Amino acid sequence: MTGKIIQEMIRFFGTDVKRIAHALKVYAYARTIAELEKVSPEMRESAVTAAILHDVGIKIAEDKYGSCTFRQQEEEGPLAAVSIMSKLSLPAPLIERVSSLIGHHHTPEAFQDSDFRILLEADFLVNFEEGNLNLSLLEETGKNHFRTTTGKNLLTIMFGSKPV
Repeated sequence: MTGKIIQEMIRFFGTDVKRIAHALKVYAYARTIAELEKVSPEMRESAVTAAILHDVGIKIAEDKYGSCTFRQQEEEGPLAAVSIMSKLSLPAPLIERVSSLIGHHHTPEAFQDSDFRILLEADFLVNFEEGNLNLSLLEETGKNHFRTTTGKNLLTIMFGSKPV
């Protein structure tokens, strides 16, 4: 089913290759963290599905407002994600959970559940890698927002930061 979700995300973004690539990178890190942390299949499924669809709110907000703040992205993302997931006939509990994760993915204190932490850490890793976040925030972000051992290790390996 992951392949179908990715395909629908690509259809959604169309020619916006930058956003497609971002989503695929977040998905890859989320899947890696979930696997190495040995989270339950349900947590893994919600984390990776949310990772694939986490930024769909950007397109809606940009069309609607001409720009996109984190809050607008969190407000617009869940409905777009529900539309995509419903088209694929995903189970209602998964749709509900993923839409909730997407609706809070820029609010680090929103949840402590492993699927949310995985999504958050994967998105931070990619945002640092892509230059969307200043590397001067690396140590503070790692200390304040990374909870998984795998996420912390990836942050340290990739960016040579002090272990968090």
